Amino acid sequence: MTHIWAFGGQLDILHLENDGISLVYTSDYDLYIRNLSESSIFVQSRNLNYNMHQDQSTVCRVPAHSAAVCVFSNIVFQQMLHNAKMRGAEELHALQKVCFIRLSFVKGWGPDYPRQDVTSTPCWLEIQLLYPLWHIDKTLPEKGAHGDSDYLEEIR
Repeated sequence: MTHIWAFGGQLDILHLENDGISLVYTSDYDLYIRNLSESSIFVQSRNLNYNMHQDQSTVCRVPAHSAAVCVFSNIVFQQMLHNAKMRGAEELHALQKVCFIRLSFVKGWGPDYPRQDVTSTPCWLEIQLLYPLWHIDKTLPEKGAHGDSDYLEEIR
């Protein structure tokens, strides 16, 4: 799924335990996930957590046969990008983490679970959102022109 922003419409993946999950990408550059399976899935989305005023590392449980959950809102991302621009290149670089969404099937992870990291779960995946990463990359040189060039050299 290297071109998540290029497919448009709906993508059905991982047909585990009946129907799996469905990822829906809208024309507004929002990404929704719907759990069609018989078991819960667990999602870590910094964009969703920011929007819900939760700690950035929070893992959300999405119950079986649930309604679609917006795991990436472009409006929220644009707010985060604007705030990061005001704080400098280091904040812009850190914003890249917002462009990665992790999810696991059946088993959760985090501080309240024996599994502390998604990679400790039996079945997991990471979604990389290239379009917002491109926006961050496009913004970094602009900040370099305003005095953050030393930092930019370090991250290249």
